[in-house]
Amino acid sequence: MYRIIVGICVFTLIGCAKGISSKEDRTPLETPSALPKNSMDNYVEGELIVSFLTLEDYKDTIKNIEKEYKISFEKLIAEIDDLKIGIFKVPKGKEKVLVKKLMKYKNVKSVELNYITTINNYKEN
Repeated sequence: MYRIIVGICVFTLIGCAKGISSKEDRTPLETPSALPKNSMDNYVEGELIVSFLTLEDYKDTIKNIEKEYKISFEKLIAEIDDLKIGIFKVPKGKEKVLVKKLMKYKNVKSVELNYITTINNYKEN
């Protein structure tokens, strides 16, 4: 009889614990509809992330960009195979204009705003 009562208590506790983590019990901040509609507008002002192909000397490309647009290369943040990724400091408010202008360099693979994101608003493409 004792084993039956203990078994019922264990199953009850397990059932209650599972109910706590169900999708229906999510807080409003965890639901996709609670994400800000302009989450892609959240970026670090005054910064661009630029990836360079290393087929040419990417350092020369950096110097040319700095000279032409009067912006500064802050640091290299990643090296993945033949790709170098770095951050440029740019005038606030000029980020979106410079994204298109920097793409004209043949050694530049991509230019993006430095988006601020969280695990809650990340969507895999």
